[in-house]
Amino acid sequence: MEYESVEQIKENYASLDRQTPTEKRLANMWCEIFGISDVKLDSDFFNLGGNSLTAIKWLTCVEDAFGEEVLSPDTLFSAGQLGQLAAAIDATIKEK
Repeated sequence: MEYESVEQIKENYASLDRQTPTEKRLANMWCEIFGISDVKLDSDFFNLGGNSLTAIKWLTCVEDAFGEEVLSPDTLFSAGQLGQLAAAIDATIKEK
């Protein structure tokens, strides 16, 4: 019997189809902003090439899609992975 390595398991998890509507919307935004065809849940905004200008552009898109003040700019810098940001947005929406 052949077992998957830890790295293979992590890769498979990260490649799972986005499960929540928020993850899907954010993934589409990132693909458009960065000109790429797909992102993973563990993709990091800044590792994909994000900078302060793309952050402002993206945060504006987030506000347009989800409402104002749904995501603090600080969150993008402290938890910049797609899955983390989607979870933060969902948590904020749930609190409202």
